[in-house]
Amino acid sequence: MGYDTPDDVADTLDRAESLVFEVAERRVSESLAGISDSLQTTLDQLESMYGSDTEVVGVPSGYHELDSLLLGLQRSNLVIVAARPSMGKCVAWDTPIVDPATGAVRTAQEVYERGRAGRPVRVLALDDDLRVRSITPSAFVDDGVKPVYKVTTRTGRVVRTTITHPFLTDDGWKPLAEICVGDRVAVPRAIDVEGNDSLPEADVVMLGFLIGNGCLADGSPMMSTASPSVLLELQRCAAKLGVTVRHTSPHDHRLCTPLGRPSPVTTLLRRHGLWKTESRAKHIPDAVCRLPAKQLALFLNRLFAANVRAPYFLAAACCRRWPPGAAAASSASGAWPARSAWLEGPPTARPRRPWRR
Repeated sequence: MGYDTPDDVADTLDRAESLVFEVAERRVSESLAGISDSLQTTLDQLESMYGSDTEVVGVPSGYHELDSLLLGLQRSNLVIVAARPSMGKCVAWDTPIVDPATGAVRTAQEVYERGRAGRPVRVLALDDDLRVRSITPSAFVDDGVKPVYKVTTRTGRVVRTTITHPFLTDDGWKPLAEICVGDRVAVPRAIDVEGNDSLPEADVVMLGFLIGNGCLADGSPMMSTASPSVLLELQRCAAKLGVTVRHTSPHDHRLCTPLGRPSPVTTLLRRHGLWKTESRAKHIPDAVCRLPAKQLALFLNRLFAANVRAPYFLAAACCRRWPPGAAAASSASGAWPARSAWLEGPPTARPRRPWRR
């Protein structure tokens, strides 16, 4: 009636007035009723709802866990959905997060467990001026088991989040569900965090060499290099640790210890969780992430001197300017507005958008 062109305006007004009166007649009237009658009616409704073969007998809310509890939204119900601030920012349990106090890289689960145990925790987050600062989390909440989606930027950064996790885009904050392949998202240009736990120089150099191009899986540790300067540095470092370098081939050099004595190099590798690891399982020890800037630079120098093709993530894992899962760390406490990146792979089923500057 409201969208048609009426032939008779007076007749249309009469019909509209009649419809309004009918609605008024159907209004809920206030009256008193015996509790036994009301209770029996309510029990009958509950039995009918929970005895139904369908999972949702009311109006689906779209939140599966809520629907499983309420069986959907029911008539005459007033449902208020509320949450504490920052709800919806959910990341996977193994998301790496940089500790601004020490430079260490911890997982989201480790941060959660430290906080629940009452231990001091600091994280990086955005303030109102979109500046990164160190804060103390207000609460530590296990958000349960939820589907997570892997998001990869063009620069290779990876984060796994829930579909509602917000990202900072050119158009403001958006949940992952509203982001398309080709959209630009904010990631950190730099994380100005420096560790303060130094290591002996010989330990730093040896770790860089062996992670870069060492064999740690069996027997005594061995390193491969054809560079005379790298070999000279390896020998100098080995002497400080109390081991000798024995050449098993022109390019292979084994780190040996007198029979009956424990190898200081093997002890070093065990201490940092590297002994008996295959090449694909090598990683940057947490102690390296906590190094002061000068020693961190020394480690990276020796890492790439040993192998110029050392995987990028090995260096990125300990370099505060490009930490592992930097986008993941930023997303755990809010994204950081800085270098832009693309998304690769469909976080949703939407088609790819063309890139425009």
